Amino acid sequence: MPSHNDIKTVAYLDPMLNYAEAHLGIRFRPTEKYRYSAFCPFHADTKDSFRLYVDGNDVVRFHCFGACGGDWDIYDVIMLREKCSFRQAQRIWADYLGLKDVEFHSGRSQNIPEPDAEPEPDDSVEFLEPAEPTDQTKATLAEAAGFYNELLLSDSEKYSKVLTYLARRGLESPIIERFQIGYSPSLY
Repeated sequence: MPSHNDIKTVAYLDPMLNYAEAHLGIRFRPTEKYRYSAFCPFHADTKDSFRLYVDGNDVVRFHCFGACGGDWDIYDVIMLREKCSFRQAQRIWADYLGLKDVEFHSGRSQNIPEPDAEPEPDDSVEFLEPAEPTDQTKATLAEAAGFYNELLLSDSEKYSKVLTYLARRGLESPIIERFQIGYSPSLY
């Protein structure tokens, strides 16, 4: 009977890749043997800072070199994603693999706190309705819209790519003028 440690090794690398891609909504790219990279699903990642790799003990690990800075095994990733306990994460992973007889660890994960183990914030968070824009704000926005609309329509040759793009989406000059669709070119 395999233990909870046995089913997080390199022998289960392909199922871990498939699980992570399907449940975390990411796509791993191979970088070298037993190493993959993707955008981190746990923060707004602008670089592919999330890594899946096999460590020196043949255990598959996940590491974020970005904002998270976390280093996890498959159970930690499941706990983060599903907001469940270590025991539940072991069961989820065994079920995913289709294994019925697994020797589970009875302890707790060292890395991820159990659900509700973190204290609630002192101040509650409330939703605020957006404030109605002032007349000055509305006038400024209307002026900016008019400026960028005139800029776009002022030189059809210079902005031909933008106008072609809009035309492919069914937006011809009358609609562009009516709705003040504009273009703000790059400063660089």
